[in-house]
Amino acid sequence: MNKIFIRKKEQYFDWLFILVAILSAISRIFSFSVESDMWWDSSVYIGMGKHIYSFGQSGLWEASRPLGWPLMLGFFWKIGLDPILFGKITVGLASLGCIILTYLISSKLFGRKTAFFAGLFLAFSPTFFLFGNILYSEIISTFFLLAGIYFFVARKHAFAGLFLGISFITRFFQIFSIIPVIFAYLYCLYKKKYSVKNIIVFAASFLAPVLPYLLLNLYLYGNIFYPFQLQAFMTKYTGWIYHQGIYFYFIGLAKENFVSIFSIIGIITIFRSKDAMKKSFALMLLLPFLPYILASHKEMRILIPILPFLYIAAGIGLLYFAKLFKKHINLALAIILALSIFQVAPQLRFDRL
Repeated sequence: MNKIFIRKKEQYFDWLFILVAILSAISRIFSFSVESDMWWDSSVYIGMGKHIYSFGQSGLWEASRPLGWPLMLGFFWKIGLDPILFGKITVGLASLGCIILTYLISSKLFGRKTAFFAGLFLAFSPTFFLFGNILYSEIISTFFLLAGIYFFVARKHAFAGLFLGISFITRFFQIFSIIPVIFAYLYCLYKKKYSVKNIIVFAASFLAPVLPYLLLNLYLYGNIFYPFQLQAFMTKYTGWIYHQGIYFYFIGLAKENFVSIFSIIGIITIFRSKDAMKKSFALMLLLPFLPYILASHKEMRILIPILPFLYIAAGIGLLYFAKLFKKHINLALAIILALSIFQVAPQLRFDRL
């Protein structure tokens, strides 16, 4: 009887999350009616797409940028669709997909209650919300990253490798989130939970989109690593107006939503687990965060790929903290959520002209 009650309570969070997803979808549909400007990077991605599909007769080229997002935007242009409108639709769908995948991954690893809070916090993260209709690569690459993680958790090795590979060629820095997955595969191989065949399938699928890109670099520049080297150089020596101190992201995350502080408790809780997959999940948050805080160039949008992991950890930490109030758990959660809404709601906005 008690198990049936717990199962019903878990299903209750499914319905709550569906409500969050619907509200998120409505907000993204509404964002298409808001007149907005065209940011420089968005213009470059469209220009690169035109350059690719016109074989250099139109558009522009920047070697430092990955090709995943330009290939998608250029395809819309090639078949006669408006790349701006359909690019925004794609970003909107990808952002909704990120929220859903965050819920599914968290539900699988940490339970539906944690998953609900993670999905809620991500859906209405001011930075994530703002870039839900801007043609930047962060949300698109994060969708593919989360899809890869989802299939990794589901032990679908071919799909895990393929989506993680696409994520990488859409945004180079995703490699820092992919490395923990590779570590997890090697650990599982050591523990004989995975076979060599599983590793080969994953690696081959990952290389399917990555290897052609590397060979293209060799053909264009005579160096397969040239775009990565150029990107690293530009990150270090350009964008002086975005140079910030080491505490910028810590302060920025707390200003966006103070519940992010609970991620510290969540990370500690995860590392206390004996589950290797859960520990690798924590590394997907910590490993990318380290180069971000050490780099001089800092913008909140750069953190978008780690926000799903951050808010899953925050959900774990929040529930752990609320349990300290014993019989008043729900009251503690209600107060914290009310304070969070009061902080976050005034920050939510769409890009405007």
